[in-house]
Amino acid sequence: MNLSFIRLTQPVAVQNNLSALRCRGDLAAIRELVESGKATINDRDSQNVTPLHWAPINKQLATCHYLIVQGAEVDAV
Repeated sequence: MNLSFIRLTQPVAVQNNLSALRCRGDLAAIRELVESGKATINDRDSQNVTPLHWAPINKQLATCHYLIVQGAEVDAV
């Protein structure tokens, strides 16, 4: 999948905070966290919300696609 069209609005700074990254649409940092094992695609934030809930709310289509392809729970409650 070619995601080269995605432009990041902020430099990629790998944080151990998947929730903050999904709001910014920082897909490169999200991928790095998930692929390194520092986070999982179904991690929940302090509000018990998954990245796949937040990504579409913040209009992050590429992030949604990545999370779904990686096996995110699409019906998590």
